[in-house]
Amino acid sequence: MFCTEILPILKYHLRACRIHMCLPFNLDVRSNRLVKVGSVLKIRMAQFLCVLPTFYCFAMFLLLAFGGLSTTEKFQASAFFMLNLLACIVRWSNVIGNDAIQIINSFLAVEHSTVKSVSENFGTTRLAKAMKYFIGLIEISLPVISLLQMALFLFVPCTPPFIVSMSEECGEIRKGLGPSRWIGHILDTWILSHGCYSAAIPVLFVLCVGIVCFLTYFEILKR
Repeated sequence: MFCTEILPILKYHLRACRIHMCLPFNLDVRSNRLVKVGSVLKIRMAQFLCVLPTFYCFAMFLLLAFGGLSTTEKFQASAFFMLNLLACIVRWSNVIGNDAIQIINSFLAVEHSTVKSVSENFGTTRLAKAMKYFIGLIEISLPVISLLQMALFLFVPCTPPFIVSMSEECGEIRKGLGPSRWIGHILDTWILSHGCYSAAIPVLFVLCVGIVCFLTYFEILKR
C-alpha cells in the first residue's frame, strides 16, 4: 500500500520540501529509503526553519494577548495563529529525532519483504485508495493556501496577526504599496508554506498513512 499508492506522492512532496530546505532528510533513489542529508548547511537550515516559526508564533501570541485587537479581530486572528502554531509544534519531530524516517522506512521494508507478495493477489483496498486521494488533495491544497494568503494580503494588508498588522503605521500602509509591506507579506507566506510542508510529513505520511497501513495489513492477513 505504501510503496504503490503513497510513495509516489511522498516523492513529489519531498521535492517541494527540498525547495523549501525544511527537512534534514531525503529519499535515496537507489534504496527507496529516507536518509539523512549529508550537507551540514541543509541540516542547519532545517533547524533554523524550526526556530524561526517559534519566535514568529510568540510574536503572534503577544499581538493577540496585548495588541489591543477587537473581539472580531481576535477571533479572526486566532485561526491563523492556530494554523501556524500547530505547524510549528509538529514539525519539530523532523529535526529532534529520526522517528519519521524510521517509521516510513519500516513500512517500506515490511511491504518489500512480507506484505508485497501477499497484497499483489488482492489488489488495493478501498481504504488505501481513499487515503491516496485524500493525501493527493492535501498536496494540491498546500500551495493553494499560500496563494490564498497572498490574495488576502492584496486586499486586506493589515489582517492580524501577521507581521504588517504589528506595525503602528499599518493604517498608512493601506493607502500605499510600500516595499516594507511586501517584505512582511512574503515572509508571512514563506513561513506558513515551509511550515505546512514540513508538518505534513509526521501528520500525513506517518500518522494518517500509518493507521491506514496497519488496517490494510490486518485486512490482508485475515484473507
